Amino acid sequence: MANIINFEDLNSLEKDTYDLIDIRDKDLYAYGHIPGAINIPMENVIRTFKNYEKRKKYIFYCKSGENSTKISEYLLENGFDTYSLSEGYFGWLKNHITDYEGNEKAKQVEESIRKKFHSDIFSRFCKAINE
Repeated sequence: MANIINFEDLNSLEKDTYDLIDIRDKDLYAYGHIPGAINIPMENVIRTFKNYEKRKKYIFYCKSGENSTKISEYLLENGFDTYSLSEGYFGWLKNHITDYEGNEKAKQVEESIRKKFHSDIFSRFCKAINE
């Protein structure tokens, strides 16, 4: 059974004691990833991990935690100290959205988006109701 680590426990670890590995494809990683994560797409993990240190701790994450749990479990059975990040990247995003709620810049960006798209969305909504 795979080791699961949550965000709180991850944040309590010293940064130099583990590698955080994003197993999503390179495009998703480029679109957004957890700061400090390295990208090794899932299809490359098993092949490349033969060369990695078994003494080091590896924390994997994917979109939701499902694939990273499978990878972590497989490597754990082969002698690696591995963990799967609970809820994956989506969980991390959900967990960090609250960080922006009090952020003035985030509020300004949200207001700007509302102003820009309000008339398009509202006029289509009104039209749909009237029809």
